[in-house]
Amino acid sequence: MLQANPSNYAVVVSTEMVGYNWYPGKDRSMLIPNCYFRMGCSAVLLSNHRRDYCRAKYRLEHIVRTHKGADDRSFRSVYQEEDNERFKGIKVSNELVEIGGDAIKTNITTLGPLVLPLSEQLLFFSTLVWKFLFGDGVSLQPTKPYIPDYKLAFEHFCAHAASKTVLDELQRNLKLSDENLEASRAALHRFGNTSSSSIWYELAYLEAKERVKSGDRVWQMAFGSGFKCNSVVWKSMRRVRRPARNPWLDCVDTYPQGASSAACQAVWLRELLGELTEAKLQEVVLKVDNTSAIALVKNPVFHSRSKHIKSRFHYIRECVDRNEIVVEHISGKEQRADILTKALARIKFGEMRKLLGVEDLLVSRRKLGGDC
Repeated sequence: MLQANPSNYAVVVSTEMVGYNWYPGKDRSMLIPNCYFRMGCSAVLLSNHRRDYCRAKYRLEHIVRTHKGADDRSFRSVYQEEDNERFKGIKVSNELVEIGGDAIKTNITTLGPLVLPLSEQLLFFSTLVWKFLFGDGVSLQPTKPYIPDYKLAFEHFCAHAASKTVLDELQRNLKLSDENLEASRAALHRFGNTSSSSIWYELAYLEAKERVKSGDRVWQMAFGSGFKCNSVVWKSMRRVRRPARNPWLDCVDTYPQGASSAACQAVWLRELLGELTEAKLQEVVLKVDNTSAIALVKNPVFHSRSKHIKSRFHYIRECVDRNEIVVEHISGKEQRADILTKALARIKFGEMRKLLGVEDLLVSRRKLGGDC
Protein backbone atom coordinates (compact mmCIF):
# COMPACT_ATOMS: atom_id res chain seq x y z
CA MET A 1 0.00 0.00 0.00
CA LEU A 2 2.81 2.42 0.84
CA GLN A 3 4.65 1.43 -2.32
CA ALA A 4 1.69 2.68 -4.34
CA ASN A 5 1.35 5.83 -2.20
CA PRO A 6 4.73 7.55 -1.66
CA SER A 7 5.21 10.07 1.16
CA ASN A 8 2.30 8.73 3.15
CA TYR A 9 1.32 7.02 6.40
CA ALA A 10 -0.45 3.75 7.13
CA VAL A 11 -1.89 2.38 10.38
CA VAL A 12 -1.91 -1.41 10.69
CA VAL A 13 -4.35 -2.73 13.30
CA SER A 14 -3.97 -6.33 14.50
CA THR A 15 -6.86 -7.67 16.53
CA GLU A 16 -8.93 -10.75 17.25
CA MET A 17 -12.20 -11.60 15.53
CA VAL A 18 -14.31 -8.46 15.07
CA GLY A 19 -17.55 -10.37 14.43
CA TYR A 20 -19.76 -12.55 16.62
CA ASN A 21 -18.21 -16.03 16.61
CA TRP A 22 -19.38 -17.57 19.89
CA TYR A 23 -20.61 -21.11 19.29
CA PRO A 24 -23.57 -22.20 21.49
CA GLY A 25 -23.89 -25.72 20.03
CA LYS A 26 -22.63 -29.15 21.11
CA ASP A 27 -20.22 -30.15 18.32
CA ARG A 28 -16.86 -30.64 20.05
CA SER A 29 -14.84 -29.73 16.98
CA MET A 30 -16.54 -26.31 17.04
CA LEU A 31 -16.20 -25.70 20.78
CA ILE A 32 -12.42 -25.25 20.67
CA PRO A 33 -12.41 -21.60 19.50
CA ASN A 34 -14.68 -20.66 22.44
CA CYS A 35 -11.90 -21.33 24.95
CA TYR A 36 -8.77 -21.22 22.79
CA PHE A 37 -8.58 -17.51 21.93
CA ARG A 38 -8.17 -14.40 24.06
CA MET A 39 -8.86 -10.80 23.08
CA GLY A 40 -5.90 -8.66 22.05
CA CYS A 41 -5.29 -5.63 19.88
CA SER A 42 -2.33 -3.60 18.65
CA ALA A 43 -1.72 -0.76 16.20
CA VAL A 44 1.46 0.08 14.29
CA LEU A 45 2.20 3.30 12.41
CA LEU A 46 4.13 2.89 9.16
CA SER A 47 5.64 5.71 7.16
CA ASN A 48 7.62 6.16 3.94
CA HIS A 49 8.35 9.87 4.53
CA ARG A 50 12.05 10.69 4.30
CA ARG A 51 11.80 13.01 7.30
CA ASP A 52 10.74 10.07 9.52
CA TYR A 53 13.97 8.17 8.86
CA CYS A 54 15.75 9.62 11.90
CA ARG A 55 12.96 8.99 14.42
CA ALA A 56 11.76 5.59 13.22
CA LYS A 57 12.44 2.57 15.44
CA TYR A 58 12.62 -0.08 12.74
CA ARG A 59 13.02 -0.44 8.99
CA LEU A 60 11.02 -3.03 7.10
CA GLU A 61 13.43 -5.42 5.37
CA HIS A 62 11.39 -8.36 4.04
CA ILE A 63 7.82 -9.67 3.91
CA VAL A 64 7.07 -13.27 2.93
CA ARG A 65 3.45 -14.39 2.60
CA THR A 66 2.41 -18.01 2.20
CA HIS A 67 -1.24 -18.90 1.52
CA LYS A 68 -2.40 -22.48 1.01
CA GLY A 69 -6.02 -21.57 0.26
CA ALA A 70 -5.84 -23.19 -3.19
CA ASP A 71 -5.73 -26.59 -1.47
CA ASP A 72 -9.19 -27.61 -0.24
CA ARG A 73 -7.76 -29.41 2.83
CA SER A 74 -5.94 -26.27 3.89
CA PHE A 75 -8.90 -24.03 3.13
CA ARG A 76 -11.25 -26.10 5.29
CA SER A 77 -8.80 -26.81 8.12
CA VAL A 78 -10.32 -23.89 10.07
CA TYR A 79 -13.70 -23.17 8.53
CA GLN A 80 -16.92 -21.41 9.55
CA GLU A 81 -20.03 -23.49 8.94
CA GLU A 82 -23.32 -24.62 10.51
CA ASP A 83 -23.72 -27.77 12.59
CA ASN A 84 -26.67 -30.19 12.53
CA GLU A 85 -28.69 -27.84 14.75
CA ARG A 86 -27.95 -24.91 12.40
CA PHE A 87 -25.70 -23.19 14.94
CA LYS A 88 -22.92 -21.30 13.19
CA GLY A 89 -19.38 -21.90 14.44
CA ILE A 90 -15.75 -22.43 13.47
CA LYS A 91 -14.81 -26.05 12.85
CA VAL A 92 -11.22 -27.13 13.42
CA SER A 93 -9.96 -30.06 11.33
CA ASN A 94 -7.99 -32.98 12.77
CA GLU A 95 -5.35 -32.32 10.09
CA LEU A 96 -4.67 -28.77 11.30
CA VAL A 97 -1.26 -29.58 12.80
CA GLU A 98 -0.03 -31.26 9.61
CA ILE A 99 -1.42 -28.53 7.35
CA GLY A 100 -0.03 -25.75 9.54
CA GLY A 101 3.39 -27.37 9.65
CA ASP A 102 3.48 -27.59 5.86
CA ALA A 103 2.58 -23.89 5.50
CA ILE A 104 5.22 -22.83 8.04
CA LYS A 105 7.83 -25.00 6.30
CA THR A 106 7.04 -23.40 2.93
CA ASN A 107 7.22 -19.92 4.41
CA ILE A 108 10.55 -20.52 6.14
CA THR A 109 12.01 -22.11 3.00
CA THR A 110 11.05 -19.03 0.99
CA LEU A 111 12.44 -16.67 3.62
CA GLY A 112 15.78 -18.46 3.97
CA PRO A 113 17.53 -17.24 0.79
CA LEU A 114 16.58 -13.64 1.65
CA VAL A 115 18.12 -13.54 5.13
CA LEU A 116 20.57 -16.41 5.64
CA PRO A 117 24.30 -15.83 5.17
CA LEU A 118 25.90 -17.38 2.10
CA SER A 119 27.69 -20.03 4.16
CA GLU A 120 24.39 -21.45 5.46
CA GLN A 121 22.83 -21.38 1.99
CA LEU A 122 25.78 -23.25 0.47
CA LEU A 123 25.69 -25.85 3.24
CA PHE A 124 21.96 -26.38 2.77
CA PHE A 125 22.30 -26.64 -1.03
CA SER A 126 25.27 -29.02 -0.85
CA THR A 127 23.32 -31.28 1.51
CA LEU A 128 20.43 -31.45 -0.96
CA VAL A 129 22.79 -32.22 -3.87
CA TRP A 130 24.58 -34.94 -1.88
CA LYS A 131 21.28 -36.58 -0.94
CA PHE A 132 20.06 -36.38 -4.56
CA LEU A 133 23.23 -37.99 -5.94
CA PHE A 134 24.06 -40.55 -3.26
CA GLY A 135 20.83 -40.92 -1.31
CA ASP A 136 21.14 -41.96 2.33
CA GLY A 137 24.24 -44.07 1.67
CA VAL A 138 24.61 -47.12 3.89
CA SER A 139 22.17 -45.77 6.47
CA LEU A 140 18.96 -47.78 6.76
CA GLN A 141 17.03 -44.80 8.08
CA PRO A 142 16.41 -41.72 5.93
CA THR A 143 18.62 -38.81 6.92
CA LYS A 144 16.96 -35.61 8.05
CA PRO A 145 17.36 -32.54 5.82
CA TYR A 146 19.83 -29.94 6.99
CA ILE A 147 18.13 -27.14 8.93
CA PRO A 148 19.94 -23.79 8.56
CA ASP A 149 20.91 -21.89 11.68
CA TYR A 150 18.49 -18.96 11.69
CA LYS A 151 20.22 -17.53 14.75
CA LEU A 152 22.89 -16.31 12.31
CA ALA A 153 20.24 -14.25 10.50
CA PHE A 154 18.26 -12.83 13.43
CA GLU A 155 18.94 -11.58 16.93
CA HIS A 156 15.30 -11.69 18.09
CA PHE A 157 12.37 -14.00 17.35
CA CYS A 158 8.67 -13.17 17.74
CA ALA A 159 6.70 -16.31 16.92
CA HIS A 160 2.91 -16.53 17.00
CA ALA A 161 2.08 -17.56 20.58
CA ALA A 162 -0.62 -20.07 19.66
CA SER A 163 0.15 -22.70 22.30
CA LYS A 164 2.99 -24.22 24.28
CA THR A 165 3.10 -27.20 21.90
CA VAL A 166 3.51 -24.95 18.86
CA LEU A 167 6.36 -23.01 20.48
CA ASP A 168 8.06 -26.23 21.61
CA GLU A 169 7.94 -27.63 18.07
CA LEU A 170 9.31 -24.41 16.58
CA GLN A 171 12.12 -24.39 19.11
CA ARG A 172 12.98 -28.02 18.41
CA ASN A 173 12.84 -27.81 14.60
CA LEU A 174 14.69 -24.48 14.30
CA LYS A 175 17.10 -25.34 17.14
CA LEU A 176 16.36 -22.14 19.04
CA SER A 177 17.33 -21.46 22.63
CA ASP A 178 15.02 -20.67 25.54
CA GLU A 179 16.11 -17.04 25.37
CA ASN A 180 15.15 -16.86 21.67
CA LEU A 181 11.54 -17.77 22.48
CA GLU A 182 11.35 -16.10 25.88
CA ALA A 183 9.22 -13.24 24.52
CA SER A 184 6.77 -15.66 22.87
CA ARG A 185 6.36 -17.76 26.00
CA ALA A 186 5.93 -14.66 28.16
CA ALA A 187 3.21 -13.32 25.84
CA LEU A 188 1.43 -16.68 25.89
CA HIS A 189 1.64 -16.82 29.69
CA ARG A 190 0.26 -13.34 30.29
CA PHE A 191 -2.08 -12.66 27.35
CA GLY A 192 -2.89 -16.13 26.00
CA ASN A 193 -3.46 -16.79 22.31
CA THR A 194 -4.19 -13.32 20.94
CA SER A 195 -3.60 -14.38 17.30
CA SER A 196 -1.90 -11.79 15.09
CA SER A 197 -1.46 -9.19 17.84
CA SER A 198 0.69 -11.61 19.88
CA ILE A 199 3.79 -10.85 17.79
CA TRP A 200 3.47 -7.17 18.71
CA TYR A 201 3.10 -8.00 22.41
CA GLU A 202 6.34 -9.97 22.03
CA LEU A 203 8.13 -7.06 20.38
CA ALA A 204 6.88 -4.81 23.21
CA TYR A 205 8.36 -7.34 25.66
CA LEU A 206 11.77 -7.09 24.00
CA GLU A 207 11.56 -3.30 24.14
CA ALA A 208 10.56 -3.32 27.81
CA LYS A 209 13.59 -5.55 28.52
CA GLU A 210 15.75 -3.12 26.47
CA ARG A 211 17.20 -5.95 24.43
CA VAL A 212 16.82 -4.41 20.97
CA LYS A 213 20.06 -2.70 19.92
CA SER A 214 20.96 -0.74 16.82
CA GLY A 215 21.27 -3.02 13.80
CA ASP A 216 19.46 -5.97 15.41
CA ARG A 217 17.18 -7.98 13.15
CA VAL A 218 13.75 -9.08 14.39
CA TRP A 219 11.82 -11.95 12.83
CA GLN A 220 8.06 -11.91 13.34
CA MET A 221 6.12 -14.97 12.19
CA ALA A 222 2.34 -15.41 12.45
CA PHE A 223 -0.10 -17.91 10.99
CA GLY A 224 -3.82 -18.56 10.86
CA SER A 225 -6.77 -20.05 9.02
CA GLY A 226 -6.65 -20.38 5.28
CA PHE A 227 -4.06 -21.82 5.90
CA LYS A 228 -1.62 -18.92 5.81
CA CYS A 229 1.76 -18.04 7.30
CA ASN A 230 3.46 -14.64 7.13
CA SER A 231 6.98 -13.57 8.06
CA VAL A 232 8.14 -10.00 8.59
CA VAL A 233 11.77 -8.97 9.08
CA TRP A 234 12.62 -5.67 10.78
CA LYS A 235 15.98 -4.02 11.31
CA SER A 236 16.42 -1.78 14.33
CA MET A 237 17.42 1.79 13.46
CA ARG A 238 18.65 2.59 16.97
CA ARG A 239 18.87 1.22 20.47
CA VAL A 240 15.32 1.00 21.80
CA ARG A 241 15.04 2.21 25.38
CA ARG A 242 12.25 1.17 27.71
CA PRO A 243 9.22 3.18 26.54
CA ALA A 244 7.04 5.22 28.88
CA ARG A 245 3.92 3.39 27.68
CA ASN A 246 4.16 -0.35 27.32
CA PRO A 247 1.82 -3.25 28.25
CA TRP A 248 4.68 -4.98 30.11
CA LEU A 249 5.84 -2.17 32.40
CA ASP A 250 3.97 -3.47 35.45
CA CYS A 251 5.41 -6.99 35.34
CA VAL A 252 8.34 -7.26 32.93
CA ASP A 253 10.83 -7.73 35.78
CA THR A 254 9.03 -10.90 36.87
CA TYR A 255 9.72 -12.76 33.63
CA PRO A 256 10.75 -15.46 32.98
CA GLN A 257 8.64 -17.02 35.77
CA GLY A 258 9.91 -20.57 35.99
CA ALA A 259 11.55 -19.95 39.37
CA SER A 260 8.37 -18.68 41.03
CA SER A 261 6.20 -21.66 40.06
CA ALA A 262 8.98 -24.11 40.95
CA ALA A 263 9.35 -22.52 44.40
CA CYS A 264 5.62 -22.85 45.11
CA GLN A 265 5.62 -26.53 44.17
CA ALA A 266 8.83 -27.23 46.10
CA VAL A 267 7.47 -25.68 49.31
CA TRP A 268 4.20 -27.60 48.92
CA LEU A 269 6.03 -30.92 48.45
CA ARG A 270 8.30 -30.09 51.39
CA GLU A 271 5.34 -29.58 53.70
CA LEU A 272 3.56 -32.68 52.35
CA LEU A 273 6.60 -34.90 52.96
CA GLY A 274 6.93 -33.42 56.44
CA GLU A 275 3.35 -34.40 57.27
CA LEU A 276 3.78 -37.91 55.86
CA THR A 277 7.16 -38.74 57.40
CA GLU A 278 6.99 -36.51 60.51
CA ALA A 279 10.68 -35.83 59.92
CA LYS A 280 12.47 -32.53 60.41
CA LEU A 281 12.03 -30.34 57.35
CA GLN A 282 15.21 -29.45 55.48
CA GLU A 283 15.95 -26.70 53.01
CA VAL A 284 14.95 -27.26 49.38
CA VAL A 285 17.71 -26.47 46.89
CA LEU A 286 16.29 -24.59 43.90
CA LYS A 287 18.72 -24.64 40.96
CA VAL A 288 18.03 -21.76 38.55
CA ASP A 289 19.89 -21.19 35.26
CA ASN A 290 18.71 -17.57 34.91
CA THR A 291 21.02 -15.12 36.69
CA SER A 292 18.48 -12.28 36.43
CA ALA A 293 15.90 -14.30 38.34
CA ILE A 294 18.45 -15.09 41.05
CA ALA A 295 19.36 -11.42 41.37
CA LEU A 296 15.71 -10.47 41.72
CA VAL A 297 15.20 -13.10 44.41
CA LYS A 298 18.26 -12.32 46.54
CA ASN A 299 18.86 -8.59 46.11
CA PRO A 300 16.36 -6.36 47.97
CA VAL A 301 17.47 -3.37 45.85
CA PHE A 302 15.44 -4.69 42.92
CA HIS A 303 12.32 -4.96 45.06
CA SER A 304 11.75 -1.22 45.02
CA ARG A 305 10.91 -1.61 41.31
CA SER A 306 8.76 -4.69 41.81
CA LYS A 307 6.59 -4.16 44.90
CA HIS A 308 3.54 -5.35 42.96
CA ILE A 309 4.88 -8.88 42.51
CA LYS A 310 4.76 -10.01 46.13
CA SER A 311 3.11 -13.32 45.25
CA ARG A 312 5.93 -14.14 42.82
CA PHE A 313 9.55 -13.23 43.57
CA HIS A 314 8.83 -11.63 46.96
CA TYR A 315 7.34 -14.96 47.98
CA ILE A 316 10.57 -16.74 47.05
CA ARG A 317 12.59 -14.22 49.04
CA GLU A 318 10.41 -14.85 52.09
CA CYS A 319 11.03 -18.59 51.67
CA VAL A 320 14.78 -17.92 51.49
CA ASP A 321 14.62 -15.81 54.67
CA ARG A 322 12.73 -18.61 56.46
CA ASN A 323 15.40 -21.13 55.37
CA GLU A 324 12.84 -23.11 53.39
CA ILE A 325 14.60 -22.68 50.04
CA VAL A 326 18.20 -22.23 48.93
CA VAL A 327 18.63 -20.69 45.47
CA GLU A 328 21.72 -21.74 43.53
CA HIS A 329 22.88 -21.07 39.98
CA ILE A 330 23.32 -23.94 37.55
CA SER A 331 24.51 -23.99 33.96
CA GLY A 332 21.84 -24.34 31.31
CA LYS A 333 23.64 -27.43 29.97
CA GLU A 334 23.28 -29.13 33.36
CA GLN A 335 19.69 -28.07 34.11
CA ARG A 336 17.99 -31.34 35.00
CA ALA A 337 14.52 -29.82 34.74
CA ASP A 338 14.95 -29.77 30.94
CA ILE A 339 13.99 -33.44 30.81
CA LEU A 340 10.52 -32.51 32.09
CA THR A 341 9.91 -29.49 29.85
CA LYS A 342 11.73 -30.12 26.55
CA ALA A 343 12.12 -32.72 23.83
CA LEU A 344 15.77 -33.73 24.32
CA ALA A 345 18.02 -35.76 22.06
CA ARG A 346 18.48 -39.40 23.05
CA ILE A 347 21.99 -38.98 24.50
CA LYS A 348 21.05 -35.79 26.36
CA PHE A 349 17.89 -37.46 27.66
CA GLY A 350 19.94 -40.35 29.04
CA GLU A 351 22.37 -37.99 30.73
CA MET A 352 19.61 -35.98 32.42
CA ARG A 353 17.81 -39.14 33.51
CA LYS A 354 21.02 -40.43 35.06
CA LEU A 355 21.57 -37.15 36.91
CA LEU A 356 18.04 -37.37 38.33
CA GLY A 357 18.75 -40.88 39.60
CA VAL A 358 16.03 -42.54 37.53
CA GLU A 359 16.69 -46.21 36.75
CA ASP A 360 15.09 -48.71 34.41
CA LEU A 361 13.13 -51.16 36.59
CA LEU A 362 13.54 -54.02 34.09
CA VAL A 363 17.33 -53.67 34.11
CA SER A 364 17.37 -53.43 37.92
CA ARG A 365 15.29 -56.61 38.24
CA ARG A 366 17.62 -58.49 35.90
CA LYS A 367 20.62 -57.43 37.96
CA LEU A 368 18.92 -58.50 41.19
CA GLY A 369 17.92 -61.81 39.61
CA GLY A 370 21.48 -62.44 38.45
CA ASP A 371 22.90 -61.66 41.88
CA CYS A 372 20.51 -64.09 43.53
